[in-house]
Amino acid sequence: MDFKKFPEELKKAISILTLKVDKMKEVAANKESLIWGLIFVLAPALVNIILMRISLSGSGLGSFVSGLLFWPFLIPVLAIGGMTVTTVLVAEKAYKAKIDYNSFVRVSLYAYIVGAISLVATLFLVLGITGLYYILVDLSVLGFLAVLLVQFKMLMDMFSVKKNDAIVAVVSGGAAYFLLSFILGKLFLGMFYQFLYF
Repeated sequence: MDFKKFPEELKKAISILTLKVDKMKEVAANKESLIWGLIFVLAPALVNIILMRISLSGSGLGSFVSGLLFWPFLIPVLAIGGMTVTTVLVAEKAYKAKIDYNSFVRVSLYAYIVGAISLVATLFLVLGITGLYYILVDLSVLGFLAVLLVQFKMLMDMFSVKKNDAIVAVVSGGAAYFLLSFILGKLFLGMFYQFLYF
């Protein structure tokens, strides 16, 4: 993997967010795109956790805080995964679509570059600017909408799924996102889930 390609891959991710089908096809066909996509999804979560740990290192809250730091950044990533699987399963099982899982996942991972907004939010929180933090957290959580739009476009333009069928598939995926977020939040964050997410 050549990290000098990062700016080029980042441009592809932004193009995918603007629903450019040619870039979706390019990413879908490239096996190396899976690694870049995982970097786009996991790197912001990891950097957020590190920033929060650094900012709270002298607070004495220790391991109590570590779980509260880890899961809020990873739950959306896991929920996006569940959303993607659900979208593909509904399209395939209900509408007999022929979908290449690898291609679909690669492009979906690139679309989640929008989750990097959370990095800016965390930086504001570390700097003590809490008002902007909450606005940016809301924007990053809504990043799943961008992924849904990309998946909708992919279903129609790359996999020839009819518009109404694609709508049902992505709405099902969106429902899976919220359900999985809720379950994981309650499971790993308990009573803090509502405070952190709603």
